[in-house]
Amino acid sequence: MTRKGMSMPEETKLKIGLAKIGHSVSDETRTKLSLANKGKRLSLETRKKLSLALKGRSTHLWTEESRLKASLAHKGKCLTEETKAKLREASLGRHHTEEAKLKISLANKGCVPWIKGRHHTEETKVKMREANTGKVRTEEVRLNIGKIHKEKWSNLEYREKQRHSGNCAFTDKKGEKNPFFGKHHTEETRDRLKMALSGRVNTPAQIEIWKEVMQKYFEDDEWVGQRVKKSQLAQHKRPNKPETILLNLLDMLYPKQWKYVGDFSMTLGRYCPDFANVNGKKQLIEMYGSYWHRNDNPQDRIDYFKEYGFDTLVIWEHELKDIDAVTEKIRTFTDG
Repeated sequence: MTRKGMSMPEETKLKIGLAKIGHSVSDETRTKLSLANKGKRLSLETRKKLSLALKGRSTHLWTEESRLKASLAHKGKCLTEETKAKLREASLGRHHTEEAKLKISLANKGCVPWIKGRHHTEETKVKMREANTGKVRTEEVRLNIGKIHKEKWSNLEYREKQRHSGNCAFTDKKGEKNPFFGKHHTEETRDRLKMALSGRVNTPAQIEIWKEVMQKYFEDDEWVGQRVKKSQLAQHKRPNKPETILLNLLDMLYPKQWKYVGDFSMTLGRYCPDFANVNGKKQLIEMYGSYWHRNDNPQDRIDYFKEYGFDTLVIWEHELKDIDAVTEKIRTFTDG
C-alpha cells in the first residue's frame, strides 16, 4: 500500500503488471471475495476521497492496446441470468442528478466517440440480429419509453436542439443529405416490414396522444407557417387571374415598388400575404377571392399583420370590375 500523497513509480507498476501476467483468480477465491464484500457500501466520505484522487485523470480514455487486452480477456465470457438479474435490480430506480449529468457532459466534451468512423462487421450484425430476434418489449417497458420521450419532446428547447442537430426526422435531409439516398429495401426486407406491421391498429389512447401532440404543433404559428411554406414552394405557386390583374395595375401605378409574394417567398407567422411594398414602406395588399374568402372577415387579417408592424389593404375580387375605384383605393393606401 502506498502512503498518502505518494504514487508508485512507473517501473514498479510495470513489475507488478508483469508479475500478474498469466495469474487468474480461482472461482473459490472469487466466491470468498464476493461474500466478504456483500452488503458493504462505501461511505460518502470515502467516495469523495476517491473522486478527488481520480480528478484530472483521463481514466475513460483507453488506449487501443488496453481496449484490445480487455476485449480478449472478456471474450467468450457471458454473464449468468442470475448476475444479470442482480445488476438489473441494483440499477432499478437509479437516476443521475442534473449536476451529475452536467459533470459527465463536461467530462466528455471534445472527446471523440469510440465508434466514430467505425462500422460493425457483417458477422457482428448477424450476431446482433440473432440476439434480438423474437424479443418483444413488454407493455410496461413501452409505456415507460413513451413517457420518457413525451417528457423530452414537450420541452421546446429540446425540440429545437434536435431539429438543428441533424439527427432528427424534422431536419431537412433532401437528396444526398438523406442517409437512405440511392438505397432500396430488398424484397425480403419489404416482406418482413409488411408482416411486422400487418394487423397493427392504433389504440384509442394512442390516437388521443397523437391528437394532443399535433394540436400543440398547430397552435404554433411559426411551425404552421413553415410547413405551409414548404408545401407551397414545392408546387411553384404563381399568381392567379385576379392577382395578375392587380399585379399589372400595381406595376403601372408604382413601377418596381410592389412585389408579388404570394408564392410564399414571404411569410408572417402562419399566413402569407399576396403583395408587399419593397420601397421601404411596411405595407401589404391582400387579394380576397369572392368564393374562397366569402366567410372571412378582412379585419382579422389586417389585425394579424399589424402585430408584425405592417399596414394591410384588402381588395376583393369583385372590386376589380371597377378599376378606377380600385386605383383610387390603392393610391390612398400607398400615398396616405
